Amino acid sequence: MKNILVFVVLMLTTAAFGQEGVVRVALVNSNIPSGAIYREANDRCRGFVVTSNATKADFVLEAQISTEQVNHNEHTWLTLFNKDGDAVFATETRGTGNAVKDVCEFLKRRK
Repeated sequence: MKNILVFVVLMLTTAAFGQEGVVRVALVNSNIPSGAIYREANDRCRGFVVTSNATKADFVLEAQISTEQVNHNEHTWLTLFNKDGDAVFATETRGTGNAVKDVCEFLKRRK
């Protein structure tokens, strides 16, 4: 009986947190490695999947990082586009983690 209860709880958990709420994002025109975006998203954003298959993506993310010549500060620009190619969100921060956090917050608000 205990095994059946554990199985039922696992099945309900899988159903509740399965593919529902997953947002797939493909990177384009990016000079930030997809692994860096994935790592930050995995730490900060539940249900955020980085995919290399743009046809399956809900959004396309343009990710650029640049370093100022004078003081060597890094700036990260992320622009999120919907399936129609329209920009729906953009952010500029110091550091990739903060920019990904901003994108995650935007995606949470749109649910």
